[in-house]
Amino acid sequence: MHKRKSLPLRILKGFYIFIVIIAALIVAAFCVYKATVRPPEMDHKPLASPTVSGERPQESSHMGDLKRKDGVYTFLLFGTDDGNGNTDTIMVGTYDTVRQTVHMLSIPRDTMIETNRSNKRINAVYAAGGVEGLEEELSDMLGIPIDFYVQIDLQAFVAIVDAVGGVDFEVPVDMDYEDFVQDLYIHFEKGMQHLDGQKALELVRCRNAYINQDIGRMQTQQNFLTALAAKVLKVGSISKIQEFAAIFNRYAKTDLKLENIIWLGERLLSIKMDNLSFETIPIHDNSYMYNGRAYVTLDMNQVVRTVNEKLNPYTEDLKLSDLDMMSVVNGRTVHSRKS
Repeated sequence: MHKRKSLPLRILKGFYIFIVIIAALIVAAFCVYKATVRPPEMDHKPLASPTVSGERPQESSHMGDLKRKDGVYTFLLFGTDDGNGNTDTIMVGTYDTVRQTVHMLSIPRDTMIETNRSNKRINAVYAAGGVEGLEEELSDMLGIPIDFYVQIDLQAFVAIVDAVGGVDFEVPVDMDYEDFVQDLYIHFEKGMQHLDGQKALELVRCRNAYINQDIGRMQTQQNFLTALAAKVLKVGSISKIQEFAAIFNRYAKTDLKLENIIWLGERLLSIKMDNLSFETIPIHDNSYMYNGRAYVTLDMNQVVRTVNEKLNPYTEDLKLSDLDMMSVVNGRTVHSRKS
């Protein structure tokens, strides 16, 4: 076991994707004739996840009896990195249109999964199996169906910040970092700053300024994106519709139908910021080294608790055995379906 290594500076966290989705849904809600709007329809087969041996079992009686909550939809939001086809950001979210709550769960790209491939990181699933493969992996792991997906180019973050005229933000610490290879130059003084898209990108990429490195950076990212979401919701109703539409058209791919986007967008317009949450899936403090790669491993008991509190679209709680997870504890591989 080794101390977990910080993620590369170029990686953007999945919070960015959700900001773009908010903007896109606002655009659709105002741009299209309202007679076409309707809620998304869900037509999914019952979950039947692989066993730890790779064989697909019969669906358990418990899973077969689960009933969906009314008006609750689940989403996969992800972005790809530069050139190699892997996912740079993965998030799974639940939107409860009745209670007007949105919960987003970020999945670290280095999360270890059980696979025969040499690269056992979850970010390699998309390159091997596409959207369908990534949806299936996450659905099995979390024990919930994935209703819809949205794929976003992460450069949309810069475009959205610029589209709202920048964001006023309290920079928490002095930042001085330069990387000639990445053409990255970060220089901020602690205090209130007005950040355009490029400056905002530099802010959320910097980690060396914090004593706790990635932990500090993630907190700053969360705070900044909360401020950005509030501004998107504030200015997105009229003046920026065409600009948001162009950004969405350029950067987004989704299996949601236009009339569904309109229906969801109209409801998102009234969501309160207190009902929007972001967090990372529970993981162990130390990473696991395997064949020269460092992996993030899941804290499985905490994961099932988080899924029930934040993502579960069913009317009753899921059990640990309903999720198909693997992890490593004290060098020993453990499975949620095998004690």
